[in-house]
Amino acid sequence: MNANYKYIAWIYDWLANLVFGNKLELAKRAFISDIPEGAKILVVGGGTGSIIEYLALLNKHLHVDFVEQSKYMIGYAKKRNVASLEIAFYNQSILDLNLMGYDVVITNFFFDQFNQTEAKNILQHIRSKLNPSGVIIFSDFIHTNHRWDKFVIWFMFVFFRLTTTISANALSPFSLMFTTLGFHETSSRQIGRTIRAATYVLEPIN
Repeated sequence: MNANYKYIAWIYDWLANLVFGNKLELAKRAFISDIPEGAKILVVGGGTGSIIEYLALLNKHLHVDFVEQSKYMIGYAKKRNVASLEIAFYNQSILDLNLMGYDVVITNFFFDQFNQTEAKNILQHIRSKLNPSGVIIFSDFIHTNHRWDKFVIWFMFVFFRLTTTISANALSPFSLMFTTLGFHETSSRQIGRTIRAATYVLEPIN
């Protein structure tokens, strides 16, 4: 987990908008309106922090712990308008975060950085931080049979492996990963052909 985005942090949002338009931002906003007043939120791999401003626009009292390993990305996130949010920034790996007891964990376009084994280990670690009734709000890319979309996703991995040293070279089966670790999907939304947002809760123990 050593991708630092040193060379592209300053242009990351512009590149994302150039390739995907506003679809990534729509995915980030898909389910956050359901977050209750007073929720304790963990944002994992928050990048340049656009999610901060979307949460601020909810006009709710929320405690947000924002975790981003890249010091270059988190530098931009700290400049966001936090409004009335109670927010703390952590420039470290999620695997090194010892805090617990979250009502909501947000992972936007985070798991695609890692190979399947790494992604599953990270999700298991995140699972331990959720309250029993907590929810994960997830968004990421999905497989598609459309030839152009396949090329875009392939090129995306080539580009990021060259510029950020991410370990992934293909999309993992994210839905299966959540199911394997005891999560149940409660809602989902597909945005375009290549992006999916969903919410997950832990299956009750009978």
